[in-house]
This record gives sequence, structure tokens and C-alpha cells, in this order.
Amino acid sequence: MTNTCVLSEASSRWSRAAPSNGTTVTEEDTLVQPGMPGALSNPASHHRWPLFLLQSGLTFERDPAGRLAILGSRLERSARACRTLIHSQPQFPVLLTEAEAFAEELFRQEKVSSLITTYFNLNRLTDVTFPYDIAPLPHVSVPATLLVTVGLAVRADSPHLDETVRLVDYLTSEDAQRLIREQTLSIPACRKAAELPETGARSTVRPGEPTAEQEAGEAAVNRPPHSGLYRELIPSFRYSSDLHLTPDEHDHLLLQLKQFWMGLQDWQETEKALETRFAHEDSNRDPEAHPLAEAPGAVRPSGRR
Repeated sequence: MTNTCVLSEASSRWSRAAPSNGTTVTEEDTLVQPGMPGALSNPASHHRWPLFLLQSGLTFERDPAGRLAILGSRLERSARACRTLIHSQPQFPVLLTEAEAFAEELFRQEKVSSLITTYFNLNRLTDVTFPYDIAPLPHVSVPATLLVTVGLAVRADSPHLDETVRLVDYLTSEDAQRLIREQTLSIPACRKAAELPETGARSTVRPGEPTAEQEAGEAAVNRPPHSGLYRELIPSFRYSSDLHLTPDEHDHLLLQLKQFWMGLQDWQETEKALETRFAHEDSNRDPEAHPLAEAPGAVRPSGRR
């Protein structure tokens, strides 16, 4: 899953740039179109807010006792950049708690000019009746694209082990991955399938006019012209685990940042709350630990969202 900026060609002023020359976001630049929200998103989503920290080059470090060190100005700069983006949207209080598909639905209704979303959620736009395109996200300091890999796990003690393995073998096969490539906007895990020429794709849809694929009984996809942009973004791919936070630290950091973004506390209060909590954090916890890591069995990648 990669975060991208979806652009309505008729109304957005954001330019498409290579990651090394991407637009830099500052507190003064809210990137909003007059009379229309700009980069709409759910910033409190676990698949959104870590991006702002990664774009500042943040990696949390630990003292000799294993406690987190608060990164001062860089963390504050990231939090303020995110707050600026949130407050630039008239719907910002709602977006902190709204379902993740809310922004995509507003884009479908042509009520926003652009949004921050993922390749996986682009599948909500496959049948829109207007042209649109995607571009790299503007960045705070460092070009970074948040990536989440979707996998398939098989329990070693499954009572249906053979059948399950056969299913996983099929889902990760070139044939199944080719279907992902041709019928969705998701990124297949199989490189050979991902690099297939676009088929069943259309960049412009005219309501009421069937495409050749529809006439042949195949579902056509409203594929943006630069749907293969992720190939250029590979050097900027980052995982949220690159922040080196445990799941509990991750959740507590978000809790404090949300209160800062909502104006319930200033930055000094936010920083103090983080320092107090992290000063008592269990130093023996592994920041790379994940609940699925303890489950027996093998995991095979199935695709990037």
C-alpha cells in the first residue's frame, strides 16, 4: 500500500514531480483550492499520520535503559505540519473520527479537488465518470511513501493444511496476480504480473458509452494515466516500523498528537505527556514485535495495498 495524492485534473494545482524534487509542505502552504478543500484525508488513520513523521526523517532512538528519546524540534515540526493540513479542511473535526472511505466518497462526488489515499483505496474510484490522475505526496523534509505489505498466513497446525496451502499457492500464482493487475488498481506482488501492459484500462469514461472490454463481457477500470507511478516511488518506500515504536508507543503517540491537532493541549503539554509516559515504558519490549509474529506458520506476500 502506498500513499499517493489523487488529483482531479480540472481543479488541482499540484504538479506531478519526481520524489527527489517533490513539493515541500510548509506551515504557510496549506495547498487548498479557493472555495474547495485541498488534500482531503483522514489524518488520524494508522495508514496516514506516521507518514508525516517519516517525511521529517524521524527515527525514534532509545537511551541505554531502552526508553524512548523524544526528538524535540523534528517531532514538533512534523506534528505542526500535520495540524496545518488538518485545519486547512473545513471538515477537520469530522475527519479525525470518520471512516477511512469518507474522503474517497467526497472525491467521487467531485466535492474535493484532491485527496491523500492509497492504491488499495483507488479501487473505490474504478468506475467514476471523470478523468483523474495520481502524483507523489508533497513532503515535509524527506520524500517518504508509507508502505504496508499484505500477506497470507498459513497456520502449521491447521486441520486443513493441504487445502489452505493450495489456496495460498493459487492466490500468489502468476495467473491470480495477473487478475489483480488487470481488474483492480492494486499493486500485484508478482513483478511479472505488475509489469504487464495495461489491458482493460481506460483513462476517460463517457457515461452510457460501453467500452470494448464491456462489450466483450469484461469489467473496465478507470485507470489513471500515471497508475504505474509507484515504480518511481520505490526508493522512497518506508514502513511505519521504521519509526522503531512498539504498538503501545505507537498508539500513545497518536493519542497525544490527536489532542494537539484538536487544540486540546499545546505542544509543551504534548511533549511533557510523551516524556512522562515513555520514561516509564518497559525497556525490554521489542519495537519490531508484532502480534502475528508469534503465530506459527509461514507468511507469503500477496500484494501491496
